[in-house]
Amino acid sequence: MLYFWFIPFVDFLTLTSAPNTELSAKIDEFIPEITADKVITDDFLLTSWEMNNRDPYIFSKNMITQEPTKYDAFNKLNLMTFLSAVNPLYFLPFKSGEDKVFISGNAAAESPAMFAYLYATEYGQNPEDIEVVSIGSIEERPNKIPSDIGVLEWTARIQSLQGPVKSYA
Repeated sequence: MLYFWFIPFVDFLTLTSAPNTELSAKIDEFIPEITADKVITDDFLLTSWEMNNRDPYIFSKNMITQEPTKYDAFNKLNLMTFLSAVNPLYFLPFKSGEDKVFISGNAAAESPAMFAYLYATEYGQNPEDIEVVSIGSIEERPNKIPSDIGVLEWTARIQSLQGPVKSYA
């Protein structure tokens, strides 16, 4: 009861996400605004998750060269690092344009099914040929995240990702 009720309730009451502009400013202090092709090596991998379209962004040498149109807008090392670091438990999500909302890639990488998908697409599998079955979800697609989302609503969304069904599916 302590783990499934009390701790999430305390987190819900006390959680405050810092503005992502603070994180971006700190990253810009340490990481130069340099294009990915100048620094990415074969073993480089950062992940981010675009919430509204349920789209993983895998910042690696293979993916950036295979899908340049998808990654052109994020082809700076400091921006890739920022997108992979916007953990929704600590920072507000990053909104890009009208319909893209990014959070840290750990939301995808902690799911075995999603990590398998990322791995398969990283090594050339066509995403249209991959079918992932997840047990426990009742909705096919998430609702779009509005631009004026409040901390309480965002916290409720994040807490739902922490559930046992989603962490093991």
